Amino acid sequence: MDSAGFSSVHGALLQALLEALPEGALVLTPDARVLAHNERAHALLQWVRPAKAQGGAVEELEGVAATTLLDAHVLHEALSEAPASVGDEAEPAHASLAVTGREGRVLRVQARHTGDAQAPWLLLMERSGDTDGPRRAREHFLRTLTEGMRGPLANVRAAIETITTYPTMEPAVEEQFKQIILEQSVTLSAHLDRTLEEYSRQLKSQRKRDVMVASDLLALLRTALQHELGFMVHTTVPEQPVRLRIDPYTLVQALVHLAGLIENAARFTELTCALRASDTAALLTLEWAEGEAITEDRLERWLTQQLPLEVSVVTTTVQEVLDWHQAAVAILPLEGRGTALQVQLPCL
Repeated sequence: MDSAGFSSVHGALLQALLEALPEGALVLTPDARVLAHNERAHALLQWVRPAKAQGGAVEELEGVAATTLLDAHVLHEALSEAPASVGDEAEPAHASLAVTGREGRVLRVQARHTGDAQAPWLLLMERSGDTDGPRRAREHFLRTLTEGMRGPLANVRAAIETITTYPTMEPAVEEQFKQIILEQSVTLSAHLDRTLEEYSRQLKSQRKRDVMVASDLLALLRTALQHELGFMVHTTVPEQPVRLRIDPYTLVQALVHLAGLIENAARFTELTCALRASDTAALLTLEWAEGEAITEDRLERWLTQQLPLEVSVVTTTVQEVLDWHQAAVAILPLEGRGTALQVQLPCL
């Protein structure tokens, strides 16, 4: 590797540390060129193949400008944002972004400022949803739920079996067993509520909103919609780069869910996804030119529907996902061009 500024000992130590990381890792120079990397980073970059990578796959990473590997706009946003919190007592400075590649693949990248003048940037990369966090949270949720339910359920079952076995027992004794059933049911309900609340809090702390360029979001949404709806989806990309702060997984899942409901009601056979932006907001539209009208009341009912997520054992609603993104939705007529589902998102 190009180890300018590093002794051979420091270079070997740095490489050993990078290889020990579970994520893909790139160390960047002040001008954002690759100083060192681990093999997982190389594999991940080949896996995602960003659509905007210049010249295709890069065999040798050392000395390569990071902007040829990752989208220049979101990378600049992350590198300019990360130093803002240098010196924070809570955590080292960092920012996160997401890029898409072929077949809707998403790579999450976290940029961290190291404080080293010669190698100030560390980029940690992983596949979207590749982290063990959700899996561990699921296992903890199921274990906690099971352990807390065994005792109360055993007491309820024993009380019911006793009442059934002795139908002529004294009313006062029967009332005691009924009180046991009631008390243990309340205990079960409280345990379930506490466990779900803790699990939901853990998931929210693990899911982050990343900086993502709008064209990547449109490409990811198009792939997901074509897979779900089974027909061609067109996209209209904004002329100027637009950056958003989103969780691409939950947002795309919510929009695909809504699109499926709309398609089932309106019966269209062609869809266009477009994005336009002002200084403060990005307007994402899903447009169709045929089918029956969709009322706002119907849309509001759809927003309250449960949205199952593969990474979770509990469900959320479409509205909760939109609220987390500070997004607003509406059904709008398009003059002479049909109808659109409009999603308003804050932009950076």
